Amino acid sequence: MFRSASLLATLLLTAAICGCAPGPTYTGRSDPYSARQIQFTSADLQNDTAVGAAILSRDPSGYLHVTVPIRSAIDKDLIVDYSTQFFDASGAVIEKTEWHTVTLPANTPDSVQDVCTSPAAANFQMTFRYAR
Repeated sequence: MFRSASLLATLLLTAAICGCAPGPTYTGRSDPYSARQIQFTSADLQNDTAVGAAILSRDPSGYLHVTVPIRSAIDKDLIVDYSTQFFDASGAVIEKTEWHTVTLPANTPDSVQDVCTSPAAANFQMTFRYAR
């Protein structure tokens, strides 16, 4: 009897321990792709334009200036809007500009510019869309 009682106690203790143990944990999947600095709201606009590498500079106050070379890559003028988000070193949004409208002459090099009014800006993301 003592042996069956001991076996029963062992089984109950094992079941209690297994039932109280925390379940497995899962870590988040890392995103291997970083966000692009220049983005378009449509594939058509992306195909209708040609964009060069962004030029970054700082003025004496430490404000970040962004210049993006862009042109209409088709045989007609394009009217586009653009807006810029600026991020600090940790990736937090510190400023988002209003939408600006610009006309890109057909097949003519041009550029757009934006500036962050905080010296904490470390990166940016500029979005282009067809003008509304």
